Formats: sequence, structure tokens, C-alpha cells
Amino acid sequence: RKEISCTFANSKIVNMKFSSNEQSLNAPVERVFNLCGNYKNLCTYLPPQVTDFEANEDSCTFTIQNMVKVTLSVAEKVEFERIVYVASNDKNIPISLSFFFKNIDVNSSTMKIEMELDVPIFLRPMVNDPLEKFVQLMSEKIKMEVEK
Repeated sequence: RKEISCTFANSKIVNMKFSSNEQSLNAPVERVFNLCGNYKNLCTYLPPQVTDFEANEDSCTFTIQNMVKVTLSVAEKVEFERIVYVASNDKNIPISLSFFFKNIDVNSSTMKIEMELDVPIFLRPMVNDPLEKFVQLMSEKIKMEVEK
């Protein structure tokens, strides 16, 4: 019989949501969508706090420094509109990472990133600033990458 233990079983859980600024991109929505939808490209625009990145066709795994080891896989993909990744991790914390895209014209688009997770309330102060920066920095790096 396998027992599953929850490290935070007696803690109150809070939902946290982090959003990047909406980025105006000088790139077609197709290019941005394809870049964000490819696991192997993901390491290009992850912040420096991410280490031990590995990717294959179905998922990618990485560690967010001093916090959690994460495996991302696609939960939902609507072509040129959104990609929603869900994360399994070594702390059993539900995490989703979503990319939202809008087509402006042939050579421009917008993108916004959202991360949502449920964490024990006592971790909230420790994860708030790093994850807020994580989402914003990822958005800025994607902008730089697609506008090359």
C-alpha cells in the first residue's frame, strides 16, 4: 500500500495569481504562439532563477531556485489564442501557467502570461515577490526573443 503524505496538511491554503503586463509584440501571433508552445524553446526565456531545465516532446522539467521542482505539460491549447500548462511538482502545489495571445495585424500581436497556484498561507510572503518577478521577466524575455 502506497501512502501519500502532504507536507502542508494542516495549513490554510490560499490561491495566488500573478499576471505579466500585456506585451505589445512586433511579431505575428503565429510566431509567438509557436515559440511559447514548444517545450524546447521554453528554456530560452525562463528567468535565471530556473535551473536544471530538461525538455522532451511531451513536457519539460526545471527547478525554481530554492522553491520547487516543476514538470510542465499542456492542459489546453487553442491555436493562436492561448496555451495553458499545468505543473506537477515535488511539493504537491497546484500550479498553472497560461499564455494569452491576440492578433493585432499581420506583423503584430499581444501576449500576457498568468501563473496561478495554491500555497499554504505561511509561504505566501516568501513566494509573492519572486513569482511576480518570474512572470514579468518571462514575458519580457519572450518579447525580446520574438522581436529578434
